[in-house]
Amino acid sequence: MDWVLAKVKNGKLQQYVGVEVQSIDITGNYRDSWHTYKNLNTSFSGDIPRSEHGLNWANVHKRLIPQLIRKGVVYSNSKLVPSGLYFIVPDIVYKKLGRRN
Repeated sequence: MDWVLAKVKNGKLQQYVGVEVQSIDITGNYRDSWHTYKNLNTSFSGDIPRSEHGLNWANVHKRLIPQLIRKGVVYSNSKLVPSGLYFIVPDIVYKKLGRRN
């Protein structure tokens, strides 16, 4: 869980809820392009290599639902969790999930 919100009264835990924030991973790397750019000098006449990195949608789809189920089960077993868990997701990820076949 990325965050836990807790309600504490007189030093005693009253209730809590989990907050899962789904971001997105990237694929590939930009190491070679960054290294070339960082060491660029006036005599450089070549091209900066393309990074070929991108958004890793497959990883988001592969991990998301199992994570929510597993964490939801943990939170559902506590009497101090009255409302499950909160799931925060960027709009683009939410829209892509809705279009996934």
